Amino acid sequence: MGMPNKVAEYLAFGLPVITSLHDGPVRRLCEGQEAGFLYTFGDATSLSRAMSSAVARWEARGRAAEARLQQLQRDTLDAARSTSSLADCLMSLASP
Repeated sequence: MGMPNKVAEYLAFGLPVITSLHDGPVRRLCEGQEAGFLYTFGDATSLSRAMSSAVARWEARGRAAEARLQQLQRDTLDAARSTSSLADCLMSLASP
């Protein structure tokens, strides 16, 4: 039996995939993946834990991405810093 392409696509983009511990291609692909979450089939508590873990990891990724964006804005999109760097570069090119 083949594996649904959607699972591989979700994992490739870091999107969460929740699957049962039942042996199969989806489980084997999800094991050890940051976005793969496994639960015991028929166990609501296990499913709830997997879902909670997926949500927590997704929220953490969002916070990390926001922090990286703010750092990028501070470090590279600062007009004064960019102008100063450009001026330094031009001065070094103009100097013999």
